Amino acid sequence: MELFKNYIFRLVVGANDHCCRNFITYGNKVYSIDDHCLDKDFEDLNNIKMKKDIKLKWNEYILKNKSEILELLDNWNSRFKNENMLKRINKLIEIIK
Repeated sequence: MELFKNYIFRLVVGANDHCCRNFITYGNKVYSIDDHCLDKDFEDLNNIKMKKDIKLKWNEYILKNKSEILELLDNWNSRFKNENMLKRINKLIEIIK
């Protein structure tokens, strides 16, 4: 589940990858400094390069952890304030449901 949390966080914040240099934190505020990704869009949770057999497992784990992922996104939806991040959270919720 931690892998999904990190990956979904990257999608919500708008970072292109998980490298720590792409984020600035200030208390409980997180900023992405990956400027070219600010308008990044995605159509599904498979917006990641991986081998075919690994992608099958990835999809299997998404289904297995669906309720936990939705719970996490609902929590973030009530805590985040940035309009772009909220749009991405709601899009992820639509995709997962």
